[in-house]
Amino acid sequence: MNSSSVKKVFSDFDGTLTETDGSLSQYFITVLDYLQKKKIPLSIVTGRSLSWGHFFITHFPQVDSVICEGGGVVIYRAGNGVMMEENLVSEDDYLFLEKVAFDLTDSFDCSLSLDSFGRRTDRAIDLYKFKDNQGLKKQIETFLREKGLSFSSSNVHLNFWKGEVSKSTAMKHLLRKKYPNYQIEDCLFFGDAPNDESAFESFPNSVGVSNIQPHLNSIKYRPRVILNGKENEGVKGVLNYLMGEEKAS
Repeated sequence: MNSSSVKKVFSDFDGTLTETDGSLSQYFITVLDYLQKKKIPLSIVTGRSLSWGHFFITHFPQVDSVICEGGGVVIYRAGNGVMMEENLVSEDDYLFLEKVAFDLTDSFDCSLSLDSFGRRTDRAIDLYKFKDNQGLKKQIETFLREKGLSFSSSNVHLNFWKGEVSKSTAMKHLLRKKYPNYQIEDCLFFGDAPNDESAFESFPNSVGVSNIQPHLNSIKYRPRVILNGKENEGVKGVLNYLMGEEKAS
């Protein structure tokens, strides 16, 4: 898929639109400006909290929508410019999640991430807490599974939730709601981690930046294109792919 046929770009954030250490760089702004110049709308698709979603859409005018909390909440600008927000998780599932999160912190020596206070439809635990204790991570995953919750890992968090939530489901919802004239085949998705797998499975045009390489053996559905080399890590890979496709077209 070359850039001339792309009508819509979805992209994961951490490790994909950031540097691999999570920092923002000039490359991020260059990607935003490139897509704006091409009149290609960008949706950030992230496991970060709803509060981060508000930040992205209010501070970066080039971003016209945000899917956050792994697909639990969608934020977008309506035709009149008013910011709209939709929860894709039921109230019952939210209340159940609250109870399980409380039980988890009461049962294990492991606190939730600080940004869990800004979350609505999921909760998170910082992965660094498992750096020297992978056994604890497995115990918590077993606990969540027994409670009927789903979970996945990004570059920074173990996220967990109740209900039918995925990045892919939220992306399709956003297409129906805001871009009814676009098909999945018109879209391009960038990602780098196991929590992007639902998008890799459902969207035929997907790109994994090169820092996805360590995760390839742990996912069933891989991106259609997998970039290689340090020069294609994170946001630099996104920019290089977009610019490379433009030169090739």
